[in-house]
Amino acid sequence: MSNQKLNSTQIVSLVVMVTAIVVGWIAYHNYQPKLLEQYDLTEYAFFLVVAQGLILIITPPIAGHIGDRFRKRGSHRFRIIALGVGFAAMIFMTVALGLATLPDSVVALLLPILVVFWLIAMNIFTSPAISTFELFAPFERQPMALAILTLTAELLYALEPVIVPIIDSLGGVVTFFTGGVLVIVAGLLLRKTSTNVPDPFSAEEGPKKSSWGEVLFAGLRLGIPTALVFNMLPDVLSNQLADAFPNVNGAWWVSGMLALAGLVCLPLGKVATQWGLQRSQRLSFTVMLVAAILIFLNAHWAVTLFGAVVFAMSLSMQSVSSLPFALTRIASFQKVLGVGVFFAGVEIPNAILEIYLGFPK
Repeated sequence: MSNQKLNSTQIVSLVVMVTAIVVGWIAYHNYQPKLLEQYDLTEYAFFLVVAQGLILIITPPIAGHIGDRFRKRGSHRFRIIALGVGFAAMIFMTVALGLATLPDSVVALLLPILVVFWLIAMNIFTSPAISTFELFAPFERQPMALAILTLTAELLYALEPVIVPIIDSLGGVVTFFTGGVLVIVAGLLLRKTSTNVPDPFSAEEGPKKSSWGEVLFAGLRLGIPTALVFNMLPDVLSNQLADAFPNVNGAWWVSGMLALAGLVCLPLGKVATQWGLQRSQRLSFTVMLVAAILIFLNAHWAVTLFGAVVFAMSLSMQSVSSLPFALTRIASFQKVLGVGVFFAGVEIPNAILEIYLGFPK
C-alpha cells in the first residue's frame, strides 16, 4: 500500500470486529461457569478449560493455513472469516434458543458440545480477521493501526466490571442473541470494507522464508504478561494493596491497568515506529519482567503500585509492536498462517496457567 495514511473505513470495521470478539469472550467467561452450575455440569469445568486451551492454540494456525490457500487460489482471506462468523453466530443463536425453549435435560446434554463448537468458531475467524489490518495500513503505520485495535480491546476489558452486571441484567437468552447479532453485523461490515481491498499472494515480497521461531516467540512475549494480568494479578494486587486501599478489589486494579494500557497505546504506537519494532517489543518485554518482580515482591504498597503502572505501560508497547514485528518475519504467501502462529504463541502461556490453576485439587 503506497498511501501512508490509515484506511479509516476498514479500521473502523476492524474496531467493530474486535468489539464483537471481546464482548463475546466477556459473555462466555461470565456465563460459562454459571450455566455449568445451573445445569449440574460442573464436572465438565476442567475439561472445558483444557479444550479451550487446545482450541485457542491449534485453531488459529489451521484457520490461517486455510486463509492462505484461499489467497493462493486468487480469492480472499475473508472466505474463512465468513465461515467462522457464520458458525459463531449460529452457536450464539442456538444457545439463546435452547435456553429459551428446550427442557433442562436437553440443554444439559447439548451445552458442553455447543461450548466446544463456539470456541472453535470464534477462533476460526479471529486470527484471519485481525490479520486484515496489514491490508489497511502501510508498514510504517501498522503500529498505529494496531494501537487503535489495542485501545478498543483494552478499554473494553477495563470496563468488564461494568459490562458484567449489564450482561447479568440482560440474562443468558438476550446476551447470547445479542452476541450473535453483534458478530453478524461485524462480519458484514468487515466484508463490505474488505472485499474490494486487494489481498496479494506473492512469494516475491517480504522474506523468502518465514522465521517461525521468531513469530512464535513474538506471540509468547505478548502472551506471558497477558496471562499474568488476567489470571494472577487480580489476586496479587488485591492482597498487596489491601492495607492502603481496602475498598478496591483486584478486578478494579486490573481494570485500571488495562485502561492505562489502552490510553497510552496511541502515543506508544508512534514511539514504536520511531524506535523500531524489534527494539520496542524486546525492550518492553524486559521492562515488564522488572515490573512483574516489583509487583510480586510483596514490598511496600507504593512499590507494588509503581510496578503495576510500569507493567501496564510496557504491556501497551508490547501490544502495538509485537504483531507488526512478527509480520516482518513472515513470507508474504504465508501471512494469514503467520498471524495464526503468532496468536497461538499468545495463547500458550494463558492455556498453561489456566490448566494449572483449574486442575482439580
